[in-house]
Parts: sequence; structure tokens; C-alpha cells
Amino acid sequence: MKIVEHQGLAVHELAGIEHRTIAGLAHGLETLDVWKQRLRPGTATPPHHHHCEEVVVVLAGHGVVEMDGNAREFAAGTSIVIPPGVPHRLVNTGAEDLELLGVFGESPARAFGADGQPLGLPWDPPAFVPPGQMRAAAPWRMYR
Repeated sequence: MKIVEHQGLAVHELAGIEHRTIAGLAHGLETLDVWKQRLRPGTATPPHHHHCEEVVVVLAGHGVVEMDGNAREFAAGTSIVIPPGVPHRLVNTGAEDLELLGVFGESPARAFGADGQPLGLPWDPPAFVPPGQMRAAAPWRMYR
């Protein structure tokens, strides 16, 4: 069992998005990643997709998710279920910060652009290894 203190985790900033990976490979998980993100008013994630299932739990604020050619509103107290490979984008349409918890069915969870290439986010692990290849250094195990 591990208890992870969120205050001691690395905080990454990207154009109005504050990100912390609160559980993942660095904490001993091999098939699950959990992210906490805060989007400032007017901020949007870049259009992207993941190779795994994703659930976004909305903790505070409200916004719009763009997916499959549709835009749907969401607010605190809801969850967004996103299948693998489906391009999506989250937009904070409110006047306050949008707080999200993202849960991914792979570790590390990687984001890919429309061209299928990794987005290269500041919180990505170093030296991405293609699926099925082992990492040489601990605590990294295998990227699926």
C-alpha cells in the first residue's frame, strides 16, 4: 500500500492547465494513471486521443467536451466516459477554474494528436518507449 501526498508531487503548467499525476508508474501502478488538472477560465485542452479508456470526473466548474463532432456541456458532479482512440477536447466555459480528475486504463497515459503522434506534454515520462518494449530503468516497467 502507498499513500501519496499530493502537495509533494510535481506540478506542470501548459497554457492555462495545471497538471499533477497523482498516481501512476512512479507510484507502482502498471495499468492505471490518475491525473488531477485545473483549467483556468477560457482554457481548452488541445484536441487529442488516448489508446486507452478514460474517465474524467468533474470536481468543480463547468465546461464543454467536444467529441465525435458533438459538443456537450458538463458540470461538477458529472463524469465523462471516453472510449480509446476517440479524439476529444475539454473547454472551460465558466468564470471559475475547472477541476478535473482523469483516470486512464494505461500507465503512463499518453496523449496523441490528430496525426497520431505523441503530443509531447510536459508531464510525459522521459524517453517514450513504443508499446511492448521494456524500459531499462526503474520504476518504469512496460508501456502497453
